[in-house]
Amino acid sequence: MKKHSKERVKYVIDQTKKIKEIIMPWKEFTQLIEDMHDVKVVLERKDEELLSLDAIKKTLYV
Repeated sequence: MKKHSKERVKYVIDQTKKIKEIIMPWKEFTQLIEDMHDVKVVLERKDEELLSLDAIKKTLYV
């Protein structure tokens, strides 16, 4: 298997040129996981009612 690097991420590729593994620094991996979690939360909340800024202020300052 060969290792190809693109910036700081390395790809382990088999003889058929399929990616088998990805090697990246821990910091980049944790950032990727956080970003994926953020996308998940956005998708879960996409149908929620939007509130105006005034409505939020009234809720906070009651």
